[in-house]
Amino acid sequence: MKKIFTLFLSASLACGVQAQVVIDNSQTGQAIVENIFLGNGIFVANVMLNGASADYVSDQLATFSDASNGIGIGQGLCMSTGVVSNMTAEGSAGNPSNPYSFQDPDILALLTNEFVVNDLASLEFDFIATGDICNFQYVFASDEYPEFVETAFNDHFGFFVSGPGIEGPYSNGGINIALIPGTTESVGINSLNAAEHAEFYIDNLNSGISVGFDAFTTVLNAHIENLVVGETYHVKLVIADVSDSALDSGVFLRGDSFQQECSQGGANGTMTETCMLSTLNAEVHYTENCGTISLTNLSEMNIETTNCYYDMGDGNTTAACDANTMYSYDAPGTYTLKLVYEVGAFKAKFTVGEILISDTPPVTPIIGIDGDGANILIQNWDGVSGLQWLLNGTAIAGATGTSTPLLGSGLYSVVANNGCPMESAGLQVNSVAESMINNVFAAYPNPSDDVINVRMNASNARFDVYNSAGQLVVSEILRQGQEMLLDQPAGVYHVNCIGDEERLLQHMRVVVR
Repeated sequence: MKKIFTLFLSASLACGVQAQVVIDNSQTGQAIVENIFLGNGIFVANVMLNGASADYVSDQLATFSDASNGIGIGQGLCMSTGVVSNMTAEGSAGNPSNPYSFQDPDILALLTNEFVVNDLASLEFDFIATGDICNFQYVFASDEYPEFVETAFNDHFGFFVSGPGIEGPYSNGGINIALIPGTTESVGINSLNAAEHAEFYIDNLNSGISVGFDAFTTVLNAHIENLVVGETYHVKLVIADVSDSALDSGVFLRGDSFQQECSQGGANGTMTETCMLSTLNAEVHYTENCGTISLTNLSEMNIETTNCYYDMGDGNTTAACDANTMYSYDAPGTYTLKLVYEVGAFKAKFTVGEILISDTPPVTPIIGIDGDGANILIQNWDGVSGLQWLLNGTAIAGATGTSTPLLGSGLYSVVANNGCPMESAGLQVNSVAESMINNVFAAYPNPSDDVINVRMNASNARFDVYNSAGQLVVSEILRQGQEMLLDQPAGVYHVNCIGDEERLLQHMRVVVR
């Protein structure tokens, strides 16, 4: 059995708090559920938004952060019956928005079919129960408050759960767990307001909190018990604008708050066999050197997984999460590293930690002989990295420029260093005189307005052609007497003729105008 320490991201949501609130509408619904809403180790699949795949960016769903913590939740995700980007204090959450006609039978049943639903946002997914208890926190807010309390404009929020052991009146025998604390009443305009359950109601007109709604609830907790560990459950969140589309409502879900727990504790805090999956824990050790990190996965899962890899936090993932995995970052920065396990179509992410990359090596230097054959030069210097030339692995005193004179036969290389060193491949020069031979090959016309003919005059050799950025654009072997056509865009090119044992026979600079 394996241990996995659970990290809590504490991502919370809130839509619309004056200057303190930042709404980010750049992620897909799938990514928001996986990266923001779920706690560590929740295996999720089949994420849907308004009845279709959530693999797209929607204007009804976003992430948000609120440094002021005005509604009791600092960051997370928000859903709106209208457009989430309007849900700021200076915005227009109370203005009419484009109606979303998607209908949901469960929210209609929750309203006892007395009303008509106009705008609606629905977020659904399946999850594997890794504990027998499920919790999350949310805030319901609306511009229907307070004027339209006890009217037909009874905007509502529902959180429906269905699966093994659950018997309720909603789809697939589901139940609604978004309830007013201590009651069996659902959360809506007519059930929670200044007159009904006022202890959970905040009138924003007098609160001094800069949220773009006339009123909202305190932070409420949704809770369900007696889940069957290892079984699959379905959840559906629905925020509905009832009877019209003139005034929006929203729900704010605390980030990382969808958590699983186990009620059956054993001796010394251990879990009983019937709730063993709740002990899921991910342990990864890593070291970092010049932008390259070495990852050692020490996790052990007490659930049969089908795949495992790392999410590196820079938009890339690894192919696997083997015992020792190496990865190099392209740029300095702080990256959130996650370990991802899959069980068939289900995916769970475990946050390993924040990786600080202070430096990354420059690109691998490429070197060659200049047109006169007397100097060796770097062809792709970045203009920033320090340079040090080497001959047979030993630093050449004072050779720190973009070129250095050939001092004799030997293996030349250069180290580019921006805080992290990177050494070029070695270039073997057998003698200075040999590097200046001009009849090994011919290139004509040079310069050229079109193609350049390269003719091999001596024995067989390989021709490597680099552009001005140091990129290899042609590599071809020619026999004595053979020709090739160098057909490249306008620019300056370096042609290296390489003989046996990677010996540089001749270098020439050619120009295509």
